[in-house]
Amino acid sequence: MWEHTRTCPKGQQKASPKGPHSGSGHGTPRPPRKGKTMDPKQQKAEALDNSRPLYMWRLSDFPEAKAAVDQVFDEVVSAGLVKQRYRSKWRDLTRAIVLDLYAAYKTDPTMYLGYSRNPDNYKVDSVYGAWFLSGTILVKLIDHLHSNGYIEHHAGFHSEGKSRVSRMRATGKLMNVVEAQHKVTVPMVRHNPGEQVIILRDADKNDIEYEDTPEVVRMRENLHRINKGLEKHAILLFIKDEELARLQARLNRKIDFADKRLRRVFNNGSWTQGGRFYGGWWQNVPREYRRHIRINGKDVVECDCHQHAVRHEQAPDAGRRRVPPAGVFQQQDLQGLRQTDAPDHGQLGGPE
Repeated sequence: MWEHTRTCPKGQQKASPKGPHSGSGHGTPRPPRKGKTMDPKQQKAEALDNSRPLYMWRLSDFPEAKAAVDQVFDEVVSAGLVKQRYRSKWRDLTRAIVLDLYAAYKTDPTMYLGYSRNPDNYKVDSVYGAWFLSGTILVKLIDHLHSNGYIEHHAGFHSEGKSRVSRMRATGKLMNVVEAQHKVTVPMVRHNPGEQVIILRDADKNDIEYEDTPEVVRMRENLHRINKGLEKHAILLFIKDEELARLQARLNRKIDFADKRLRRVFNNGSWTQGGRFYGGWWQNVPREYRRHIRINGKDVVECDCHQHAVRHEQAPDAGRRRVPPAGVFQQQDLQGLRQTDAPDHGQLGGPE
C-alpha cells in the first residue's frame, strides 16, 4: 500500500486505515477453496495470471531515481553489452524497465509484468512506438537483469490452443537498490510525455497507423497540456483499507491511482467517429465511490451536465446565442478559462 500523507513517502509504509489509497494492475489471484489443496502447477499458473503488460513509458526527473537507474545501467555497461552507438537506447530502456518494475512492486509485490521476447513484435517506426524501443536490446537487458538477480523470470511458451508471454517481477535486490539505497518514492515516477495520446482504431478495435494533420497536432498538444496539469495533483480515493479491498475484488483488478493520463480514441479509422477521453483511474470506479475522491486532500463536486443540450435547443441557429430560461441551470463564473484549457469538446469515456 502506498502512503500518500506526504508528498514523497519513505519506504513501504502502510496507509492509514482511513487514508487514501493507490495501486495498479489487475487479475488478483483467487484464494484456494477451503478444504482443498491446489495443485502446484495450477497454483503457479494462477500466480502468473496476476500480471499486466510491461509499460515502457515510465520517467523520472528526480536525482534519486536517476542515481538508481544509473547504478543498474553501469553494471550493464561493465558487462560489455552496450555498444557506444546504441548507448542512449540501452540507457532509456533500462530506465523504463527498472521504473516499471518498481511501480508494479509498489502496487502489488506479487504482480508480474508480461512482455514478448520476439523482437518483431516491437515496431520502432510506428506512430505508437518509442524511439528507444528495440526488441533485441530489450531481451538482452532483461536477461542481464535476471542473471544478476534483479528480477524473477518465467519464460513464455506457445502450444496448440494455449500460449503465454514471458513474465517478470522485481526481486528484493532491485527494490533495495531503488528504494533502500537511493530513496526513490512512488510520486517521483511519472508518465513519459512522449507516449502517444491520440489513438486511431479500425472496426476491430485494433490500433492503426496514421499521419498527422494540423487538427490532430492541435488535439495532441491540448491533451498534453491537460495531462501535464493532472500530473501535478494527487487524485486519490479516501476510503478504508477494507472497503478498498472489497472494491478491487468487485472490479477484479487493482486500481492504479497513479494513472491520471488521458488519451483520446477514435474509431472505425475515422477522425469523425469516437474521440472520447479514456484513462484516469476515476473513470473505472462505480458511481457511488465518486464522492470519496479527493484532489490534493480536498473534497470534489461532480457537476451534472445532463442538461447541457438545453442551450442547443434554445439556440437552433448557430449565429445566435440565447440564454436558457431561468431555473434550468446556473452558470458559474468561467472568466479566465481559456478555450485551449477545455478538452476539445470531447466526451469523457468509461472503460474501453
